[in-house]
Amino acid sequence: MSVRNFVVLGDSHIIALRWAAKFKIEISGACVDFRPVGPNWISLKNFFVVDGGAVKTLPPDARENVFPEPGLSGGEEAWYVVSFPYNTNRILRDFDWQKFAPWDVCAGETALSDAVLERIIGNESRGAVDFVMAFQQVGMKVAVLEAPRHFEAVLTEKSGRAPVLKAVSERYRAVLDRQFEAAGIPVLHQPAETIAESGSSLPEWKSRNEGDLYHANSDYGALMLEKMLTELD
Repeated sequence: MSVRNFVVLGDSHIIALRWAAKFKIEISGACVDFRPVGPNWISLKNFFVVDGGAVKTLPPDARENVFPEPGLSGGEEAWYVVSFPYNTNRILRDFDWQKFAPWDVCAGETALSDAVLERIIGNESRGAVDFVMAFQQVGMKVAVLEAPRHFEAVLTEKSGRAPVLKAVSERYRAVLDRQFEAAGIPVLHQPAETIAESGSSLPEWKSRNEGDLYHANSDYGALMLEKMLTELD
């Protein structure tokens, strides 16, 4: 029986899956490797190159990696599962959502049209999307790991801006969904059972590390690992 190979790589959201693989679930018939690349903000930098048939991530911003990864165990060609594109931390933090808002949730702010908002999202996400597309360009099997939505505690810190931030986050995800669907790249979406009716992530899936309001826990990681092993042939 051949071994199925997976390399999970990207930002800090892969940690929940790594802990799940170590402590929560037994993985049989598959080899899952984890390769941190760097914090999500590096996708605004020139952090990778395509060199021949390989994608290389570059110091000093990224950890030095070469994909396809040499030395994988014998078996099927690896899936490269990338966590970067769906992390909305930057766009929710770095843009002035006190003064601006999507037109459909605007309550006195300057209204942004769909076209303007999608242009902002496209500019902000381009580096992460290009990184994923590079794997496809050189012929590797690539999928995308959706980062969990923000937890309500983060959104309510923003002086009542939760409706605006949720609207931006969902639009961001919709824009990326369209791009990856058009490219034929599968996305491992956040499981529905981890999302509240309000659109934020349910608190029981939050990291147990005190003070960490952004990352999910290993129970969530186990769900995503199972999703990966089930959905990626």
